[in-house]
Amino acid sequence: MAVQSEPAEQTNREGMRKKDSVLDPLPLNEPIHLPDFIESSTMEELDEIACDWPQALALLPDADFWRSLIDDPDNVRLKAPLQLASKIRSGVPPRLRGIVWQSLTKARSTFLQTVYQQLIQESSPYERVIRRDLPRTFPQLQVFKREDGEAQRRLFRILKAYSLYDAEVGYCQGLGFIIGPLILNMDECSAFCTLVRLMETYELRGMFTEDMAGLHLRLFQFQELAREVCPRVCSHLSKHTVHVEMFAPSWFLSLFAYTMPLGFVLRLLDVVMMEGVETIIRLAIALLQRNQERILQQDDFESLMCVLNGGLFDEKKNKADRPSFLLEDVARLSAVVTRERLVELEQRHRGTVEEDRATEAESDHKIKKFLAWPWSKDSSANSGPKPKATTQNSSDNDGSGLELTSKQLAESQALREQMLGALQKQDNAPLTMLGHRDSAEATVVEAPLTPLSTTPGEPSTMWRHAVLEPLEQQLHDARVTSDTHRDALVALQAEMDILHTDLVVAKTSNAQLAEDNERLRMLVRRMEAEQRELKESLEVHRERAQRSEEMLIRTKVEMLELDEHPPNSNSSSSSSSNSSSSSSSRQRFSLGGWPNFRGIVSPRQSMQEGRLAVQQAGLHRSRTSPVFVPDEADEVTSRRSGTSS
Repeated sequence: MAVQSEPAEQTNREGMRKKDSVLDPLPLNEPIHLPDFIESSTMEELDEIACDWPQALALLPDADFWRSLIDDPDNVRLKAPLQLASKIRSGVPPRLRGIVWQSLTKARSTFLQTVYQQLIQESSPYERVIRRDLPRTFPQLQVFKREDGEAQRRLFRILKAYSLYDAEVGYCQGLGFIIGPLILNMDECSAFCTLVRLMETYELRGMFTEDMAGLHLRLFQFQELAREVCPRVCSHLSKHTVHVEMFAPSWFLSLFAYTMPLGFVLRLLDVVMMEGVETIIRLAIALLQRNQERILQQDDFESLMCVLNGGLFDEKKNKADRPSFLLEDVARLSAVVTRERLVELEQRHRGTVEEDRATEAESDHKIKKFLAWPWSKDSSANSGPKPKATTQNSSDNDGSGLELTSKQLAESQALREQMLGALQKQDNAPLTMLGHRDSAEATVVEAPLTPLSTTPGEPSTMWRHAVLEPLEQQLHDARVTSDTHRDALVALQAEMDILHTDLVVAKTSNAQLAEDNERLRMLVRRMEAEQRELKESLEVHRERAQRSEEMLIRTKVEMLELDEHPPNSNSSSSSSSNSSSSSSSRQRFSLGGWPNFRGIVSPRQSMQEGRLAVQQAGLHRSRTSPVFVPDEADEVTSRRSGTSS
């Protein structure tokens, strides 16, 4: 057997160590980094890596466990829950992460793949907003930096498809931070299927609906559990008027991808897909618990918000900030943040929400009743306001404290008149507002709108706090809506200008094309005329050549006759006969005088006979010609000489 050289063995060992470093989970005490193939690869290379997971699985020392998890995750959860938790919290091998996520979420669905292929062919009303937010999603990653690159195109298609798949959710900016890690570890279609499973099975969908009821629930659960685990931090935040609604929504909506390193987010998603959404609440509490001293040292609102929005996890400044340590803290909180505890808090939250809605509705009803507005429940549509007048000690009081006495009735009427006058002066409000059906009966007070009484609890003060401030808030909201519509109108105007410019360019190009087309037509007509002229000239030249050829043939025949009957100088009779024959020959060779050509139907036949005569004459003159036929030539010559004589 051949012995392998030492350098080759060293190279193989280095290659095996490199493979092991890529496939095996990172040590618990080392900082987390993105896998090298994610940082330096293109989307096409990432697709190849995602498809080559069987080869990567074969190189693992614990390949049997991961193969069992991929094939039957429910069986592994049932038979080896502790081993599963240990393996997942230690980190899924990077090259197996995509297929393991699909297995844990049960995202391998042919139906969803077919639906996705149909949805990407349609258009969504959120396309413009999605394109605007694409550059804001993981801008630090090389694959997402390129504008209109393959990663951004895939992210756009998945967001568009999900906005059509779940119309109630539509599009929310935080969805891009959930889809990004999925795209980096699996193909496009599988990423969409995994997103659907996360939204529906892992209770993430409620956080992205229009009312964000799921997000409010998570924030309530997080706040209540944080008060139990780290009360000092919560008290310090409340002291500086820092509420969970100011910093925690980005944690839950992006699954910490907005504030934490992406390498840690991948490790977090490993645990989330194994344990569920409660892992997010555990991690949020663990961050506050680990950074308790750092938070308590901040003594102002701005510094607290700075720490909460980006200073809770920093591997470079704090060696204790390691993913393994933080995930251990998350695991310890499993005894506090349980599924039963979350269900209990959810029921409390639902009761609180219902009470708030009932209280708000009752307050609105009482305010309308106090002001005697015509659209209140106690007022009739066909009559003016008729508030119930009672005394302060009336037994009919329902305990609300808002039943009107005679004095309060007079003050309320005067207050409504002042409000009507102010509205008419400023906005030209109609006189039928606030219960006045007939403008002739309305008495407009021109005095400014001032409180009638400064005593707490009087109707004027209650009206200011309960009615005027909501009206001001509504006015502010209307102004914000108007500004939004104005911005949208400006954007549409800009788009219309661009379309108008494109239309002008298109018309100019169309005119230029028409001009070029007309030039081509003129050139074609000119070429056709030249072609006709060339044809006519060719016919003329053909006729001239034909006449020249006929004359040449006749001349050659005449020369042949002269050669056949040479003149005789010995006798005068022969001379005279030659002269007569010569004259007759010349007479016969004159135009149309040769008897052999009088009955010719076409010039082509005459030319053929002429060529035959010239050929025979040449054969008679030169018997040494290579194409000589003696019998036929002598016979033709003797026949013609006999005829002439």
